[in-house]
Parts: sequence; structure tokens; C-alpha cells
Amino acid sequence: MGTMRSRAFVGAMLLAISLAACSSNRAALQFTPDRLPNGSAGQAYDAIISVTNNDTPVGDIYVSSGTLPPGMTLDFSRGSSTSADLSGTPATAGTYVFTVSAWCLGTNTEGQSGEQSYSLVVS
Repeated sequence: MGTMRSRAFVGAMLLAISLAACSSNRAALQFTPDRLPNGSAGQAYDAIISVTNNDTPVGDIYVSSGTLPPGMTLDFSRGSSTSADLSGTPATAGTYVFTVSAWCLGTNTEGQSGEQSYSLVVS
């Protein structure tokens, strides 16, 4: 009977340690650059948006709200990448406000997520 109690106690302790690790305070994801360079309608544009302070691999970087200029995309390749390529040829002048979000994978730990607002001026 003592062995069963010992196993139950060890199991409970491992669960408590696992839960504590999942809810530990980690640094927020950081996005760079803070500001995007301006672009010009009809001219090729290329900027890299990177995510740092991630504890696990980045699962995705995407536009979560707002609109990119027509003719532009944000491309992320899952794998060892921690950045996405904002590129294309903006077709229309204007100020485009959008939010880029990222999430990180989580298996034995809770995945991180974050976002950064950007404003891209196309003249």
C-alpha cells in the first residue's frame, strides 16, 4: 500500500511541476523592425519582419487584422524560420495599417503568441 501512495505522490508532484513550467513568466515576443520603410506605388518593395524572444519554434507569422497594400503579401515558411517576407509591388498609394501576429509551437510547454501594429505609407 505504501508503494501505491508513493507513486501517486510522485505523479502529483510531476503534474505540479509540469503545470508550473507551462505557466512560467516568459518574455513577450519581439517584432522587428518597429517601423516599416515607406514604399512607392509601382515599385518593388521588400522588408523582413522577424520574431525574437521565442522559447519554441515559430508556428506562423501572419496579418491578423487590417489590409496590406494591393499587390503585396506576407510570406512565412514554417520550419527553422523566425521571420516573414513582406514583399510585392504596391499598386495604390495610401497609408495601410495592419497587425502582424505570431504564435509559437507548444508541446511540453505553452506556446507563446504576440502581435505588432504596422503602418505602411505608399506614395
